[in-house]
Parts: sequence; C-alpha cells; structure tokens
Amino acid sequence: MSLNNNLNNNNQNDNQMTFNAQIEELNKLYLKTNNEIEKLHYENSVLLKQKEQSYHQQIESFKGENNLDYIKEGFINKKEEQLKDLMALIKKNKQEHTYKINALERDFTAKTKDIENEIKEIKKAYKSKTTELSRKLDFEIKKVQEQAKRKSSPLDKELLVVNEPIHIKTINNEIKKIRIEAIEEIYNLTKEYLKESQDIEIEYQEYLIRKEDEIRIYREQVNMKIAELKEKIELLNIDEKVNNYSYDSNYHEYLINKEKDNLLSLNEFEQQYLLELVDIKKEFFQNIYQFNQKKHQYLVNYQNLLDLNVDLEIDNLLKEKEHLYQSFNNQITLLNNLIQNLIDTITQTIKDQVGNIITKLLLINDSFLQQSIVNQSQDYSWQDYDYQFNYLRFNEEITVYKENQRKHIDKYFKHLTSQIKSLNSVLKEILQSFSSFINQEITNDRELMVKFLNHHEEVMATASEILNNKEINLKAKYNQELNALNQEVAKIKQNFETKKRLILEMYNNNILEHQNQLRKFDEEIKLEKKELSQKIKEEINQYQKNIDKIHEEQRIKLRKIIADIKEKYQEKHHSNLIEKKEQLKLL
Repeated sequence: MSLNNNLNNNNQNDNQMTFNAQIEELNKLYLKTNNEIEKLHYENSVLLKQKEQSYHQQIESFKGENNLDYIKEGFINKKEEQLKDLMALIKKNKQEHTYKINALERDFTAKTKDIENEIKEIKKAYKSKTTELSRKLDFEIKKVQEQAKRKSSPLDKELLVVNEPIHIKTINNEIKKIRIEAIEEIYNLTKEYLKESQDIEIEYQEYLIRKEDEIRIYREQVNMKIAELKEKIELLNIDEKVNNYSYDSNYHEYLINKEKDNLLSLNEFEQQYLLELVDIKKEFFQNIYQFNQKKHQYLVNYQNLLDLNVDLEIDNLLKEKEHLYQSFNNQITLLNNLIQNLIDTITQTIKDQVGNIITKLLLINDSFLQQSIVNQSQDYSWQDYDYQFNYLRFNEEITVYKENQRKHIDKYFKHLTSQIKSLNSVLKEILQSFSSFINQEITNDRELMVKFLNHHEEVMATASEILNNKEINLKAKYNQELNALNQEVAKIKQNFETKKRLILEMYNNNILEHQNQLRKFDEEIKLEKKELSQKIKEEINQYQKNIDKIHEEQRIKLRKIIADIKEKYQEKHHSNLIEKKEQLKLL
C-alpha cells in the first residue's frame, strides 16, 4: 500500500509540474499579447499623427500651388502682354483718326486763310475795279465835255462876231445841240457806268457772301467728318473697354471656377483624410479584436487547464476517500477483534481511536476545501468572478458541517461514557453504534463531496458562461465599433456630399451672376453704341441743317443785298436822269 501511495504521489507531482508549466506558458503568452496590444496602441497613435502631418502638408502644398493671390497677380501681369497687340492696334487706329481730325482742322485753317486771302484780293480787285471804272467815267465825261467844248468853241467865237439874230439863233441852236448831245452822252456814260458798277458790286457781294459762307459751310462739313472720326474713336474706346472687361470677365470667371475647384479639392482631401482615418481605426480595431481573441483563447485554455487539474485533483481525492473509507472499515473490524482480546483496555482504546478517526476525517475535509480555494484563487479566468462569495458559502457549509460533527461527537462521547459503564453488557451495541456512526459520517462526507462536485460543476459552468459572454461581448463590441465606423463613413460622405452640393450651388450662382453681369455689360455696350450712333447722327443732321441754314441765309442775304444794290443804283439812275433833265433845263 505504501508503494501505491508513492506512485500516486509521484504521478500527482508530475501532473502538477506539467500543469504549472502550462499555466506559466499561458501567462507568458497572455502578457506578451498585452504588450503587443500596448505596442499596437502606440503604433496606431504614431500612424494617426503621421497621417495628420501628411494631410496638413498636402493641404499646405495644394494651397501654395493654387494660391489665388499669385494667380491674380499673374493675371494682372499677363493682362498687358495679352492685350498688347490688340490695344496697340486700337491705339494706332485712334491715333490715325486723331491725326485725321487734326489734319481736317489744319485744312480748315489753311482753307480759311486762303479764302480770307482770296477775299482780301477780291476786295482789292473790287476797289481797284470801281476806282478804275470811276476814273474811266470821269475821263469819258471830260472827253465828252472837251469834245463838246471843241465843237462849240468856234461857234462861241463866231457868236461873238455875228450880229444877225437869225444867225445868232442858228449858232445858239448849234451850240445847244452840241451841249444836249454832250449831256445826253454823259448821261448815257453815267448810266452805263452805274449799270456796270451795279453788276460789279452785285458780283462782288455775291462772291464775298459765298466765300464767307463757304468758310461756315466748310466748318460744318469738317465738323461732320470730325464727328464721324470721333464716333470711330469712341467706338475704339468702347472696344478697348470691351477688351478690358472681356479679359477681366474671363479672369473673374476663371477665378470663380478656380476657387470652386480649390474648395472641391480641399473638400475631397478632407473627406479622403477622414475616410483614411476611419480605415486606420478599422484596421486598429480589427487587430485589437484579433489580439483580444488570442487573449480570450488563452483564458479559455487556462480555464480548461484549471478545470482539468481540478477534475484530476477531485478524482485523486475521491480515490483517497474511498481508500480511507475502506481503511475505516478495516479498522473497525480490527477494533472488534481487539475489543474481544483487550476488554480491560477497550474503553481508552476506543476513545483514542475514535478521536483519531474523527480528527482525520475533519482534517481531510479542511485540506480538500483549502486546496480547492487555493486553486480557484489562482485561476485568471476567475478575474471577473467573485470566488470570495463561493468561498464564504463553502466555508459556511463546512462550518455547519463541522459544528454538526462536533455535536454528534459530543453526543456520542456522552453516550459512550454511559455505555462504557455497562461495556460488557452492551459491547456489541457500542460496536454497532460506532460502526453506524462511522458509516453515517462517511455517508455525510460523501454527500458533501457530491454537493461540492455539483457546486464545482456549477462554478465551472458559470466560468464557461462568463468566458462565452466575454467572447460574445467582445464580438458584439467589435461589431458595434465597426457599425459605428461604417455610420461615421456614411455620415462623412453625406456631410461632404452636402458641402460639395452647397459649394456647387454657391459658385454656380456666382457664375450665373457673373453671366448676368456680362449680359448686362453687353446690353450697356449695345446701348452705348446705339446712343453714340444716334448722337453722331443727330450731330451730322444738325451740321447738315446748319449747312442748309447757311445756304438759305445766303440766298436770303443775297436777295436782300442784290435788292439793296439795285435799289441803290436805281436811285442813282434816277438822280442821273434828274441831273440830265436839270442840265437840259439850263440850256
């Protein structure tokens, strides 16, 4: 029996060493996994910081490459270069039109000077002609008078020597005739002179008026041409304004689209960045979940090892119990034989043996309880389970059991004391009573073991349930985190889609507003050209009216001057006729 006990003890030691080695290995793996989780947390935080830095660098790089201030400056610098040829052509045409205007003004000044000089010459010629005509009239009159005097001089001399009345009368008639002829000839000469003077003066005044009006008419004609040239210059100014506005408009529209594209790109960058963060979180949670699965599997393995070890310990304990129970039966049989042979000392022997048996029984129970509690307190799978409650519960039950034992023992020793007094008579009864007591205690002990085994199975089932719940909660938490991240992705996409829509709406409205302004500008340009054309037409019409007015005023003025001249010479003709008549009366 000693050899078997040694073998059993060796097997138990080997099993315990194997168990401890497996537990130690699981602890190492568990701690390693915790370290890997801590490392994963650190690597994830580093990755998030790197991703954030990369995102901000990307944003800064994008803003640097798409800086609107630089683009605006570039447009401003390029504007002069882009419009240089077109503006140069417009400037050239404006200069040509301005040169034509200046040339027209110079031509007008030159022509005005020529006409003024011509008028001066005509005035000189007119004065010279009238003077010559007057001198000629005086000469012809003197010539007629001298001829008359020559003709009448002999008659005058003859009249001085003639005394005959008839002859005197005849001579006087001859002299009178000569004088009448002279008067008549002078009258005719004066009449012709007046007629010629009238014609000359009319011709001079007509020429003078036409020349003076020619300047005014030419001024209006020049004004008409200048107005047309100014219209062309104004149209070129409008073209210049249109070109500037068109360039600025295209530039403004480009800026609107560029700003829109920048915001859309930044929106896309931010969305992509946030989605990448979510992907990092997903990968992190997946890795954490995998590590937690490892940890959980280690706990399951740990629990299985503990369960297996407890089962082995219980099995060994049961074997020991059965061996002890058999030993108790053997001792009882030996005791019966001993009592028969040692009747004198049986009382003390029974007390010692009974006390020894009872003590061993109690010690075995205490040892089993203590070993079970120690094993459970070292179990990592019970970290989330209150084994202290079970311990108190077991201890309370054992205490009640031991108290009941003590009560039974006390009762028994009282009974034994009373029976020992009549040992000889009741020895069989004592032995039977003792045997019954032992059997009852064994039965009670077996019931306790069954109760403990049942409780152990309940505890193990509870531990398995806890581990299963942990696994379920672990999976549920992982799925919850994934669902939350998927919802976050959907929310990110929805938010950024909303931002994209708002950006497009805002800048599309800006484009529409810009196009409306462009149409408004086109309408203003058309109206400006129309008003300019209407203005020029009105000016030209006015200049034409002025010309027509000048012609009309010229006709009226000419008629009046001619009428005045004719009237003036009519009076002179009348004076000439009266003078002739007066001279004839004097004969």
